[in-house]
Amino acid sequence: MPTPPPSSWEPGKTYSYTRTKFIPIYPYVGDVDVRMGLYPYPGRGERIVLKGDDAGMRAYRVGKMELLPQTENIFLVYKDGWHSPESSPQNPTLERTWTKKDALVSFKNPKKDIVVYLEADTNYKAFDVPPVLTLSVGKSKAGLVIPIADSEVFLKKMRVKAADLGTDEWVDLHFSMNQSFVPKAKGVNSHDDRELGVMVYHLYVGEADQLGTVPQVVDAGPVTAPVAVASKDALAKTTAPAKGGPAAKPSAGGGKSASK
Repeated sequence: MPTPPPSSWEPGKTYSYTRTKFIPIYPYVGDVDVRMGLYPYPGRGERIVLKGDDAGMRAYRVGKMELLPQTENIFLVYKDGWHSPESSPQNPTLERTWTKKDALVSFKNPKKDIVVYLEADTNYKAFDVPPVLTLSVGKSKAGLVIPIADSEVFLKKMRVKAADLGTDEWVDLHFSMNQSFVPKAKGVNSHDDRELGVMVYHLYVGEADQLGTVPQVVDAGPVTAPVAVASKDALAKTTAPAKGGPAAKPSAGGGKSASK
């Protein structure tokens, strides 16, 4: 659904929003069209007619891009803490990978500023405490602390300065959760006895100067390994307003599917 939703649009006004999309692997190199179309709500008829260069079936040409060889990407090496990739039941072409509580990825140091893209989710209800993911790079431990508020897919973009990558030939990217869970022990899946942290749909590392202006990117800062926080029940109690007074404020806690 676009933001703001089309139901709030007014005639004569222009609306824009940003959406990041990951391009799957294709055995093709060269120019491609970017096409766009608007679908109505399910069951309400055909695609909406727009003004533009109609490529057929009300899909409109809105731009072009060039697909480069996969070797142009910064190659990621998945090391410790990763389970085998698995397909999404809703979309068999979409591959995703669970981490354990801690996981490690390495890549060759470009010695330039980089942007790390992470698209992931987890089973929020399976955690005893609110889950928190900490991403950090190299020996500098610069990174980002990501509190996870629900089971929805989230996208984070982290800019890391060249100085924080260090001077070694390879850089380690650390994933660290404040807690993990085992589906079998939680009654989520009676056969799955793996230790799970976050499910990664896309992980991409690109050189910042080649990416241009990246919306909604956050600069990496000093981070420490996540620490245990109060349970969800405890947090719920601390946020419940007391009779005749304001609610108590809880203290803050905490602080593979590669894009081919």
